[in-house]
Formats: sequence, C-alpha cells, structure tokens
Amino acid sequence: MLFLIQGDAQTVYSAFGRSGFIAYDARRNAIRIDVERTRFFGTASECMHHRSVWLSNQSSIRSYAQGNMSAGNLFLLFGHKLPLPFFKEGEEDEDVIANTNNICFAYVDQNKDLHGLILYFRKDDPTKWLIGLSKNPHLQPENVDIKVLTPFDPRPYRKLPCEIKSGAETKDEFIEAIGSPRLAKFIKYIITLNEELNPCAEIIKLFLQNAVSESNFVVNDELLAFFEQEIPKILASKELRLLLDYDLQPSPQQIQACLDPETELYKLLSAFERGDNDRQNKAQLTILLLLDRYGLNERQEAIRSDNVFVEKLSNLSNVHQDFLPILLADPFKTEVLRFLTQGDHCSELLLQLKQIEDQQIWQKIIDLAKWPWQFPQDAYRHAVITKLLLNIPDISEKNLQAIYECLGKKKISEVLKKVFDPFVLANYLAAKPAEGFDLLMHANDFFAQILPKYEGTARLTNRPLSPQLLAALAEQYVKNPGDALLASLYYCHSKDQIKAGCILNELGFLNLPAYLLNPVVVSAVNLLESCNLKPCITHVLNNESLFVALGEIHQLETETLRKASLILVSQNALNADEFRQLLEDFRTYPGLAHLVILAHKKNCSVQQIKELAFSPRLHQAASTLFDLGIEFNFNQLTPFTCQFLFVIADLIKTQKAKETLSGYLKGVLPGILRFLNKEISWDELKPYIQGQDSLLREEDEESAQHLTGLIIEQLNAFVIASHHGISSDMQMTKSKQLAKDTGRTIKLLSEKLKEKSVPEEQRRVLYEHVFAFFSSLDAHRQVAVAKVPQVIDALISCNLQGSMVSLDSLLQSPFLAGAILALDKLHLPAADLLDKEQPLQDEIAASLVKLGQVGPENVLAFKLAMQDDSKGHDFRLLLARMGRVNKQQPYLITLLHDGIVNRRTWPEFENIEKNVAGQRNKAQGYDLDESLILMNRLRALNFNDQVIEFLAKDNDKSRQFHKAVLRVETECQTIRSRLKIKAKDKWQQLSASEPEYRKGLYQALYEALINPCEPKEQKNALGEFTNKLNQAAKHITDIVEIDRDPEARIAMMVIVNILTLVFTLSIANWVHQKNTGDFLFFYRPASSEALNSLNKQILEETATEIMAAPAG
Repeated sequence: MLFLIQGDAQTVYSAFGRSGFIAYDARRNAIRIDVERTRFFGTASECMHHRSVWLSNQSSIRSYAQGNMSAGNLFLLFGHKLPLPFFKEGEEDEDVIANTNNICFAYVDQNKDLHGLILYFRKDDPTKWLIGLSKNPHLQPENVDIKVLTPFDPRPYRKLPCEIKSGAETKDEFIEAIGSPRLAKFIKYIITLNEELNPCAEIIKLFLQNAVSESNFVVNDELLAFFEQEIPKILASKELRLLLDYDLQPSPQQIQACLDPETELYKLLSAFERGDNDRQNKAQLTILLLLDRYGLNERQEAIRSDNVFVEKLSNLSNVHQDFLPILLADPFKTEVLRFLTQGDHCSELLLQLKQIEDQQIWQKIIDLAKWPWQFPQDAYRHAVITKLLLNIPDISEKNLQAIYECLGKKKISEVLKKVFDPFVLANYLAAKPAEGFDLLMHANDFFAQILPKYEGTARLTNRPLSPQLLAALAEQYVKNPGDALLASLYYCHSKDQIKAGCILNELGFLNLPAYLLNPVVVSAVNLLESCNLKPCITHVLNNESLFVALGEIHQLETETLRKASLILVSQNALNADEFRQLLEDFRTYPGLAHLVILAHKKNCSVQQIKELAFSPRLHQAASTLFDLGIEFNFNQLTPFTCQFLFVIADLIKTQKAKETLSGYLKGVLPGILRFLNKEISWDELKPYIQGQDSLLREEDEESAQHLTGLIIEQLNAFVIASHHGISSDMQMTKSKQLAKDTGRTIKLLSEKLKEKSVPEEQRRVLYEHVFAFFSSLDAHRQVAVAKVPQVIDALISCNLQGSMVSLDSLLQSPFLAGAILALDKLHLPAADLLDKEQPLQDEIAASLVKLGQVGPENVLAFKLAMQDDSKGHDFRLLLARMGRVNKQQPYLITLLHDGIVNRRTWPEFENIEKNVAGQRNKAQGYDLDESLILMNRLRALNFNDQVIEFLAKDNDKSRQFHKAVLRVETECQTIRSRLKIKAKDKWQQLSASEPEYRKGLYQALYEALINPCEPKEQKNALGEFTNKLNQAAKHITDIVEIDRDPEARIAMMVIVNILTLVFTLSIANWVHQKNTGDFLFFYRPASSEALNSLNKQILEETATEIMAAPAG
C-alpha cells in the first residue's frame, strides 16, 4: 500500500519533528551557494528562470535550510540522519549509506512554478523508497506545498497532526502534482505494479546538470525530448548503466549514442569488459568517452592498450582537457605525453610545454625518451632533465647528457635529492647549462660535508631533519653557492633560523648562535626582513629598550600582529605608552594589524601609518575597503571619505547584508574614491552609480533603493559643501547617525531651495548653518527626523525674511517651526515671534500652531496671539483650552478674538448654537465662551495673570475655582438684578462696592486652593478662610442689611456656602454631582430659615472630610 503525506512545509516538517528546517535564518550566501550547486532538470530557459527567482527573492526569504531548493532534506522526516524504515536488522549507518541512492534536483513546471524533487531508495531492496516533492520552495514555509509518497506507513513517525492518505490512488495524485509531463511520465515508469521502485531510476542523474549561468549551461533541449520519448529504453540501457556505475557523465550526444547500436560509442561500450580493478575500469571508460567526444575513436586501441598510461591520462583529463585532444590525436605527440606521464610532475610540465612555440621541442623530448630510464628509480632525474629541457629548449644534448649521467650516480643523486626539489635544481642549473656537471658536483660535495652535521644536531635535539630546513639550505645555497656560512649554522634546526642567520651575517653580526638560538630574535629578524625593514634590524637588536619590546611582541597570537607591531616599533614611531595603546587597539579592532601591514606595503610613511593606527575612523574606513577587496591609496582617505565609508560600513555589519551589497559596493566605491579626491567630476560619477544601482535592483529592490539613496545623499552633501566653500571640518560629525542625518537634511534643503528663488549668498548661509549645526552636535544627540521637513521650511522662510533663527531652536521647540510657517502663509513676519523671550516664545508658538489648524486665515487673531499683554495672554489661554479639532473653526476663533479684544462679559450662546456645527463643537464653544466671560470679569476686577492661568487650568482645583466663580457671578447678578428693580438707590450704592466684594471672595478662594494645608491644620484653615469671606462681605453688608427684601441677604449666604463648600469639598460632593448633575447639594431657598437648615446639613456632611493635603 502506498501512503501520501501532504500539506504546507510549516505543517509537514513540524508534524515530523523537523521544524529546524523551516526555522533557519536565510543567509544570502547559503542561497547563492545552493543555486550554483543544485542539480537541475530542464532546459536552459527554465534553469535561468529558476536562478532568477531564487536570486531576486533572496532579501525576502526569511528562512532557508540547505536542500530546500531541491527537496533534498525530505528524507530526514523519518530520522535524524537516515530514514529509520530503510534500516535492516543489525545495520549501521555506514551500511545504509553504502546501499542507498539519494537523487534530488530542482525543476520548473508548465506554469513556471519552482519545484524540488527527491528520489531516495535502497539499491538492494526495491521495497524501501520514497519520492518527495516541494512546490514553490522559495516562498515562506506556510506557502510551500509538500508531498511525500512512500510504500511504508509514515504514521508512526508523525508527532503532530498532518494529512496522510493511503491507497493505490495516491500514486496518481502525486504524479498529477508534479506538473512536468516529462517527469510525471518518468515517475510513472519507475514505480512498478508491485509498488516497488525500479533501481534503474538512478539513470536520471545523467540528464541533470548544475543550475549554472546561461553561458555555462549545456544546451539540452534535444536531449530532454529524447528522454521523454525513450524512457523505457533509457531505463533498460546497459551502456548507460555501465557509465553510471562509475559516476561518469557523458555528453548529451553521447547519451543518445548509447541507445543507438549503429554508433561507435555503443559498440565500444557493448564490447567493454570489466576487469577486477575498479580504478582501472573507470580510467578506461573515462578515456573512452574522452576520445569519443573529440572524434578520436580510431585512437582507442592504441591509447587504451596501456593501462598505466590510461590511468595517468584520466587524472589529467580535467586539468588539461583542451590540450589532451591535441596530444592524443597525433601519435608522435602521444609518445611525448607518454614519456612525461612516467614521472611525478607531468601536469606542471604540460603547462609549461603548452606555452613553448618551438616545434623542435617535441623531437627533443622523443629523443630524451630513448635514453635508458628506469622507473620509478629515475623519477627525480626525469623531473630535473625534462624541466631543464623545457626551461632551455636549445640546450645541447652533450650538456644534458652530462647532467643525466651525473644524476645517475647513486651517491650524488641521494645527497641532492635530500636537499633540492627537482624543479629548484633544474632552475639553478638553467642559469649555467654548460657548467651543469660542475655545478652538480660542487653542490654534492658541499652538502655531503655539511648534512652530517645538521643530522647530528637533529639527533641530539631528538628532532627530524625537516624538509623545510633542507629547502632553506637549498634556497640559500642557490643564492650564494660559495658562501661557507651554511656550514657554520649546523646547530640550527629550522628554516627560520637559517634565514635569520643569513640576514644577520649579511648585516655584519658576529656570534650568531647567541642570536639564532633565541626564538624572539629569529622571529623579529625574519619578520622585519619580510617587511623590507632589514636596515632597522641592527638598530632594534642594539637598542636595549626595543630589544625588551621584542619579547612582548613575540608573545602576540598571530604573525600579523607581530609584523604590524614591528613595523612601528622598529622605526621609533612609538613611546612606551603608545606601544601599550597599540596592543590594546589591536585587540579592539581585529583588522587593524593587517591594515598597518598593508599601509607599509603601499609605501606610506611611518607617520601616516601611525596616524592610521591611532585614528579609529581612518582605520575603520580602510578596513571597509579592504574587506570588500577594493584597491585604494591611503592618501585617498580624506576626513570626509573616512566619514562616508564609516556610514557605509554600518550597512554591511551582518553577513547577510555583506552578501547582498558587497558586489554593488565593489562596483561603485572605486569611482567614489576618485570623485571624493577630485579625480573625476560628479557628472562622470553619477551615471556609473545609477548603472550599478540597476544591477543591484535586479536582485534586491529594497536594499538597492536604501543604499543608493544613502550614497547619493552623502555625495550630494559633499558636492554642495565643495561648491559653497564649506570647510571639511564643518562637514565632519561625531557619529555615523549624525552623518546620515546631515546628508538627508542637506538633500531636503537643496530640493526645497529649487522650488524657491533664493539668492546664492543666502543659499550658502543656509547650507553653512545646517553643516555647522550637525558638526557641533554631541555623538549621542538624536535628531527628530520627522520634524526636519517642517524645520527646513521654517529655516528658509526666516532666511528670506532676513530673520535669524537657529536650526537647534527649531528642532528643540515643539511648535516654533510650525508657528513660523503659519505666519508665513499670512505674510506676517517671524521676527515678532523670534524677538520674544522664553518661555513666552514657546507659549505664543503653540498658540500660532493651534490657530494654523482652526483659523489659518484670521490675521487679527494671529496678531492678538503674539501680543505681550493681558489680552494676548488670555487669548492664548483660551486657544490652549481648545481640544483636538478635525476641521477649521473660523467662527469660534473670531468669537474668542472679539470677546477678548472687547472684554465681553455676556454670553453668546445663541450665536454659537447658530454658527457652530456639531454637538461636540457646540459644547466646546459654550465652554470657551464661558471661560472667556469669566476671564474678562476677573480682569475687570484687576486680577493678575497667575489667577487667570489658574482659572484656565485643566485640573480638579481649577475646575472647582472655575465653577465657584461662575456660580458666585450668577448669585451676584441676582443681587444686582433685584436691587435694580426693587431699590435703585441701593443698587447704585452696591455698584461701587460690589466689585471689591467679589474680588475679595475670589482672592480668598484662590489663596485657599493654591495653599493646601495639612489635615491637622484644616480647622484653623477653615476659620481663616471664613474670616476672609467675612472681610470681603463688609464691602456690601451694610447695603444688603437695610434691603427691604431679605433675598439679597439670602443670596450672600448662598455665596458664602458655595465658597465654603468648595474649600471643604469631599469625595461625596463629586459623587453627588456625577449622579445628579448638580454642582451643590442645595438649591436657592425661598426663605432664610430654609437656608439655615440647609447650611446645617451641609456642615454636618462635610465636617469630617476636608480637602486633601498635598502628597509628600
């Protein structure tokens, strides 16, 4: 029975406990690598579509595990390393691997959807197999379709719910999902009626190739058509099976020829007899295919009759595939090749032979081959002679013969073989070919004498005589064959000691053992020589303080660190403290040491190198270029260039970002370096950047847009600064974020200036102001990016008006920029606002911004808001009380403006009802009008700004004060109205003193509310408050007492109760107000008896809860 697992990748992998394959972070490099090495089934156009989709979607792929592209990890659903159902009893992992085929590849279906397909089966058991399919594997896991067909029950391996079907129909369902007629037909053929898998399914590997670029993709349209038509024959082909057994890949034409009995290849493969040696079998088949591919089948027998020659040819076939056909086609040249393969250096000799144009060389090698050679004993002599002949094609046979005979002497060859690489010896002899014999004899005699000494030292130190030491001896001997120094260095046991000894001897040092037996000195000498600082060696070794420093340098972890330290120390560039700092910087910046060495190689002065080492921004800029593999001159690293690279480096911190952007940066940075150093113009550079940008956009639109935008911003700032003569110091910022902000702001400023007619000098002033501002900021200062566009508009506006305002003040103030722009729309000068001192300026600015929202065309209102008097003050308070508005309210602004200017003290409720739309806006209008009236009435009583501000605040105490004043004003109006009707003479008396009465009341309440008392002092405070009320009442008591109507006196009592209750207001009062909508517990009584009774009730209810004292 067949089983079909299906679902999205998220569900399927999780169900089988393999969620790790969908949780991998997608690394661009991993995707790129998999694209290049994934096997692909399909045409060139389909392959290019596959590559394009994967490479262009790299930035959007959140998770990717190796194998996702080709469904290559679906077999791991059933085990950690191998599918558990594939194990037989007693088998180890190695046994299963040896008997298992794993074939996975990518393809594109008829709808251009991407797929991966895996065939996983045991070679020795056709009942154990699985076929897996993934659709759109480049999408997120929840959008990737997975199907796995197996003959075993997968349910025991399932850990979470997942759809699993069973039955014969699952095969058809799986095949239908493949979406490729060719592959669907193939899968149909390889699954037998017994639900077993045909082991010959492996044959499909011959029809796959790597998903490489189009230029390297082998055109295979004809082959795939052949595949679809001849699947049964392909599966049954013994010839293809033979090649597949040895992992050989025939060409598309050869694959088709393998099924045509009339072809030479078919006949050759059919006649091929396998031997017992698999290595020889593979070599024979490799050369068979190679000769057939190049049309050299007539040479098959002549070449393949020699198994040793064939094996050596098969090892050369990949490296020299272009040269081998030329050599094998010509029997004469084949003999040359046969002779060269007898040695151990055939590949290197062929490379040199290919470059020689002298045709006589072929005959000379043939002649050489006729000499009496005995292999493998003559391998060394063969390498020396053939290399010498290729080095000097016109060398005489006599000289060559003399060298041949000399190397044939066993004692001589044994000594020279120990010391000299054959090619080194050949190159040495090539300098004086006529003296070859003498040179060999001298070398033999020299080393026959000194080698025993070196061997003796090796035995004493229990160390073998290393090949490196012998190579060093050979190297020094070749440089100076007559030098007796090597004979005296027998106590050395390493090539470094030999090299250092020769250097010190050249510099005139005596008593060499004292130096060469000290590893610190040996290391320092060789490192300094490798840095071309040989003249500094004497100074370093003779300076006691520097000699001590060598010990510390020797302890450094890597040669790079040691070399970089020596470059500066040996040239007296550092004092003790600087040396310590340098070592610390090496630990902080891992790439710094390499940059020091690179700067030295580029012939920078020691002072320039020191500046590089101790300037983080400089060496980080250089490090960015070095990491990207960009050639540069250290003189190109100007301060602005370093800052620019500092900003760019921030974008490629992560491996994924580096993989995404490094190609683009490699393309544009060399040109940018030249531009910043004024080697090319902006007009020459800009098209180049845009061209590289288009290439990046093909792969990653978002990254291209961000990076190119950043680069253009930075370079644009540089161009503008250069044009306006702004100093380089002013272009420098203290952090990369500020550098980015500078570029962004300068770009915005330049764009806005294009829209306006601004004289050149004013433009320069504006640019200079922006550069100076960002240059002055501390590294940790953050700029509110969202405010910058408005701030720039405000800066330009002020500049055009001739007013001075700093960018800092515009950014710091939440309202100043908006206020300036609101004034600008009405053609009002910003100077009137900018001349104000703080905090008045911020207060006015906030009001202007609010006016810009609700009444942007009311010039009089704007002017009133900027007045530094009581009217301007009160108008701004009213604007501040306005809540958030979604639309303009010109009538309300006019109402408030006129009300303040005229100090109106009566309500305009009917006009508000008529002219203001919406219940919410009407309610706000009533509230503002009420506040306006109270402000004006308090101003009429000569109250100062502090009392008005307290009235306008939005807190509990101010609301109590507001409501109390409102109610008192109502009660006082009652007194005035009644007296005016019933006792005009008393009303006239009251009019003169009543304002003082109200002022006294309000002053008492204001002072009581802003000066809260502790609970233990509440009784005294209440008494003091009552006294103040009584004092205020004296202004009108005499008039009210003689009133014929007692209700005036009742009103006064109500007022006193109002104020007292406000002062002693408890939570119960607020609860009652919320529940009843009434501010007070009482209503105005008809008689003084009722009032007294109500007063008593209020005092009883509020006596225990007085207004809370301040916390803390």
